[in-house]
This record gives sequence, structure tokens and C-alpha cells, in this order.
Amino acid sequence: MATAPSRAEILKAVERHIARRGGGVHVTAADLSWQSLFDCQVLRSIERREETPRKEKGRRTGPARQPTYTDLDAYTVPPPAHPGLAKRYELVREGSLDEPACPDCEDGRSPASSTTSTASRPRRCSW
Repeated sequence: MATAPSRAEILKAVERHIARRGGGVHVTAADLSWQSLFDCQVLRSIERREETPRKEKGRRTGPARQPTYTDLDAYTVPPPAHPGLAKRYELVREGSLDEPACPDCEDGRSPASSTTSTASRPRRCSW
């Protein structure tokens, strides 16, 4: 960051400003105080796009419900409302979703076993 101007530099700048307005004053003394006139913060949004193969167990909010794309570079992302907050978009490449059938499940749950004490309740699929 730049250093603060000296007293002499400030007086010279005031003289130049007065001269631009048609005055020819030589400023030798002034009561100077430092006042910050501009305060800012720089926020950057960084975007990273990558494809990674992934396998996930089925769930209601899984990959089947995510937005799809055909060309990752062509997928447009809206500008962030708050650049300082991290926002992650997870997409599924169109045609890449494979849903193999679970051999023992019905609608994501395995049927209850007659040998367990919770025979009346189906269990979640562990496949």
C-alpha cells in the first residue's frame, strides 16, 4: 500500500487545485488532518469446473434430481448475488446416469426378513 503524502505534498496539491480554478495563491500554512474518503473491499469469484466419476447409493436428493449438462464449458452459471459466500453447483452429465437394479430391494428398501424381530418394518437398502 502507498504511504501517506507528506505535509509539503498536500500543500502543493492544494495550490495546484486553487490554480486550476483561476487563483494564484501560494499556500504556506494550513491546518491539515487526515480523513479517509474512500474505503473499499475487493471480493473475487473464482470458478472451477471439473468432471469426476462417482457412484452413490440411491437417495431422494441424489444425482437423478440434479440439473444436467451436455458440455460443461457451455453451462452458464448466474453471477453470484454475494461473491464473498461460497456457492457450489453439482451437475450430472446428460446420459451418464446409470441406475443398476438392486437384486433384493423394492423401491429403495429391502423386504423385511422373517428371522428378525422387526419383521413388520422394511429395512433400508444396504447395496
